[in-house]
Amino acid sequence: QQLEVAYANQIRYRLTPNVQPGVEFFGRFGEVGSFSYSNGQHNFGPGVFGFIELSDGFSLKYEFTYLVGISGPTPSQTFKWLTEFEHKF
Repeated sequence: QQLEVAYANQIRYRLTPNVQPGVEFFGRFGEVGSFSYSNGQHNFGPGVFGFIELSDGFSLKYEFTYLVGISGPTPSQTFKWLTEFEHKF
């Protein structure tokens, strides 16, 4: 098994807890010992993030991001959609 190096980050502006515009970037450099920017996958793009209280103890977290590939083997365009349903005990 090989060890791989990757990164992920988001920068958000908290307009309200429900609507947070921002940018997201992430990617991977490959296996330790053979790092390569041009052969790794790297994405960057704008997004909208948020957190909605549904009722007492229940909430919904969402992320919608349009990503552009900024290195050779990365898809040129990607749409990322993430939703989480949370229940506080």
